[in-house]
Amino acid sequence: MRTMKMLMAALAAAWIAASATAWAVDPVDRATVVASAETTTLPPGLTTVQRTQLDAIATMLRAGDTRGAMDRWAAFSAGYFTAATKANSVSLERWLIRQGVIEQYPAVAVAADRVRFHNEQRREVAAEVRALREARSANPTPHPVAHAVLTATFTKGAPAVASRVTRTLTVAQMDAAIDQLDKQQQALGDVGQTAQIDLQNLLERHTQLVQIVSNIAKRLHDTASGIISNIR
Repeated sequence: MRTMKMLMAALAAAWIAASATAWAVDPVDRATVVASAETTTLPPGLTTVQRTQLDAIATMLRAGDTRGAMDRWAAFSAGYFTAATKANSVSLERWLIRQGVIEQYPAVAVAADRVRFHNEQRREVAAEVRALREARSANPTPHPVAHAVLTATFTKGAPAVASRVTRTLTVAQMDAAIDQLDKQQQALGDVGQTAQIDLQNLLERHTQLVQIVSNIAKRLHDTASGIISNIR
């Protein structure tokens, strides 16, 4: 009897583990959601007509007309992509996913944008630390250095940087700034990690959204890649 109970317990534990794995959100799909949430603007150089075409595709995706949206995307891609513009394919695809799919799920849209916000702030601080260290090594005398003033409070769509200023710093001031920014970067990493966990937990409850994003991302990418591959 004891052996049977142990066997049943082992089988139950295995089933729970397998179920958790089966329902867990794929990291690649989660990354696609976050990357799409980060794509808040379209690439530069688009004409008014091209922007209108992309808006129409996003509208069709929101309406659930995936086939129509893909037909429009294929037509847009055929007329837009050239050797000079093919590098814009990923950002266009992500913008369409954000506008056409993710924005229909307000809680997920906010959570994903929060991750975007903290990721951008952390990258800004890291870049500033690198620039300060390079400046300190190259020029030990007081001289101007760029500084990003981070947005204090997150709201959906808020820029990570509120303003940019130039400061003239001595070596000692540079050392103090580097120390302060290192601590800020660590704090932002902690906050960003919490935002990532919150998004992950939310996506676990919105598996349909993740599946839709995965499917549409693949179809957008395959369509654009097929056209780009024929560019000479």
